[in-house]
Amino acid sequence: MQERERETIVTTGGGGGGGGAIAAIVAVLAIVVIVFFFFGGNFTGGGAGSDVTMDTPDVNIEAPEAPNVNVEAPSAPDTNVQTGATD
Repeated sequence: MQERERETIVTTGGGGGGGGAIAAIVAVLAIVVIVFFFFGGNFTGGGAGSDVTMDTPDVNIEAPEAPNVNVEAPSAPDTNVQTGATD
């Protein structure tokens, strides 16, 4: 008998790593955006631009007096009404 040379082809699952890389990039960008908003764009934790002093004028406003309102309610109507029953 004659021996035949056998050829073996090995295949792997291949690929699939791209989705994980994209997810990692999106996660890193989300963390950077959250940190940026948390620190307000100032990553130095203070510094020259964080001390704000404003001079405001002294404002003294007196509240007006309440008007004198006198409301007199009308007298109660006569509720002792008799019906026209005759004996």
